[in-house]
Amino acid sequence: MKQFSYELEGTATATHGAVRMGHLKSRFTSDMTLYKNLHEFRRKSDPNGSNKLFGWRKTDPSTGKPGAYEWVTLNDFLPVVEAAASGMSHNLKLQRGAIVGVFAKNCYQWSIVEHSASRMAYTLVPLYDTLGAVAIPFILNHTEMSVVFCGKEQFKTLMGVVHECPSVKTVVQLEDDVDEEETLLAQEHKVKLMTLSQLIEDGKQNVVPADPPLPSDLATICYTSGTTGDPKGAMLTHANMMAAAACAFDFTLMLPMDVHLSYLPLAHCFERVIQTTVIYNGAAIGFYLGDVRLLMDDLAELQPTVFPSVPRLLNRIHDKISQGAAAAGGIKKWLFDTAYAAKKFYLKDGYKTHAFWDFVVFSKA
Repeated sequence: MKQFSYELEGTATATHGAVRMGHLKSRFTSDMTLYKNLHEFRRKSDPNGSNKLFGWRKTDPSTGKPGAYEWVTLNDFLPVVEAAASGMSHNLKLQRGAIVGVFAKNCYQWSIVEHSASRMAYTLVPLYDTLGAVAIPFILNHTEMSVVFCGKEQFKTLMGVVHECPSVKTVVQLEDDVDEEETLLAQEHKVKLMTLSQLIEDGKQNVVPADPPLPSDLATICYTSGTTGDPKGAMLTHANMMAAAACAFDFTLMLPMDVHLSYLPLAHCFERVIQTTVIYNGAAIGFYLGDVRLLMDDLAELQPTVFPSVPRLLNRIHDKISQGAAAAGGIKKWLFDTAYAAKKFYLKDGYKTHAFWDFVVFSKA
C-alpha cells in the first residue's frame, strides 16, 4: 500500500498519537518574492523573455465581435511595469508599504497594477462587485487607501460610496475612454481622476528606481465578503504567496508552452497563486472577455491547457457538449463517443493529447 505519511518512533504517548511525517516537496526558498518571480525566476523557463506572457481579446466596435488574442511577452511587459510603478511613485506620491486598491474584473491592466505595486513594495488590496455597498467603503476606510485603480464598469459603484471614504484622493481608470459623466462625478466628490495610460506616460518621463519587497513585506490584503459581520482581511506576505505557489510548481507539471485561461476572480488568492505559478514556469495567461456567458467562445479561441474552474461551470460545459453531440446524432455522435472514450482511456496514463482524435474531433470544438 502506498503511504503518504509515517509515524515517528517513540513519539506516541498515553494521551497523544504519534507524530507523522510526510515527504513534503516544495521549491520554496526563503528569498522568494512576487517581484523576483517575475523578474528573475521567469527567466529560468523563458530565458529570452520572448514567450507569450499575457493575452487578451479586443471587441470590434463595429460588429460587436471579439477578435483573436493579442499577446505581450516578458520583454514587452517589464518596461510597462517600470513606467506604471514610476508613475505611482512620482505622480501619486506613494511611499513604500502604501496601500493600493484595485477594483476591476480580470484583465491585462489588473496585472500591470499588481506587478507595478510589487516593484515598489506597495500592498495590493483587491475589491470586487459582490462585496456590496457596505463592505466596499468599510475596506476603503479600514485600509485608509488613497488610490483605487478602477475598471470603467466598476466606476459608478465606487463613486457611489467614495463620499464615505475621506482617505481616497485618486481614482485611476484602467481604460482610456473617460467620459464627461465620469469627469463630473469625480469633480463632485473631489477626487482626482486619471487613466492608467496617463500614469504610465508620466512614469516614462520620470523613471523611479525599483524598491523591491522583502519576503516578509506585505504583498496583499484579501478581504472576505463580510456575510458574517465586517469583512475580515487576510494579510499575506510575499513569502506567503510564493510558498503557496511553490506547492503547485510540481503537481501542476506546467511547461512553457502551457496556456492558462484566467476567469476566476483575481480578487481571490487562488487565481493569483495560479498566475504566480504560470509566470514561474514561463507559460502564458489569457484573460477572458469579462463575461462568463462568452467563456465557451474564449475557450475555443484560446484553447487553454490550464483551466482552473468551479464545478457549476464545468457541469454547464459538460451538459452543453453532451447535448450537442446527442443532437448531432448518427456518425457524428459515434465519432464523438469513440474519441471521448479513447482520450479518457489514455488520460489515466498521463497522456493529455491524442494525435488522431484531437485532429479529427476535438479540433472542431
